[in-house]
Amino acid sequence: MVSGGSPSVSGPRGNSTCRRRCNLARHTVFRYLVTLSNRRRD
Repeated sequence: MVSGGSPSVSGPRGNSTCRRRCNLARHTVFRYLVTLSNRRRD
């Protein structure tokens, strides 16, 4: 698991931003893997 940033980032706002960034990264990786599998299937 990749930890996003340091825990001392301006309270809950920084925490929500980190969580959103983690979700975006995870979504990007997921789409990347799906694209690879689809490309490999062709």
